[in-house]
Amino acid sequence: MLTLFHSPNSRSSAVVMLLNEMGITDKVEVRHVSIKRIDGSGEVDPTNPHPEGKVPALLHDGHLITERWCDHAAFDHAFPGNGACAACRLAAVG
Repeated sequence: MLTLFHSPNSRSSAVVMLLNEMGITDKVEVRHVSIKRIDGSGEVDPTNPHPEGKVPALLHDGHLITERWCDHAAFDHAFPGNGACAACRLAAVG
């Protein structure tokens, strides 16, 4: 099971968009967490496993992944043929 820790209007939104593009939103549990924002709002959520309290954080087979590009690789590994790596290449170019 894959679990994505996400906070709306943050850099993890790109990962949520990728899940939508790949059509796998029903196969990944998305948990909403709060994060400390640049403007001082928000707070670190104790349920977020990221060591720095940031997002995205992805639990994959018991392993914590905290880099977005690694998230994409994990999705590609878990759901081959759904285009995660192609989406990464497009995001890097665009």
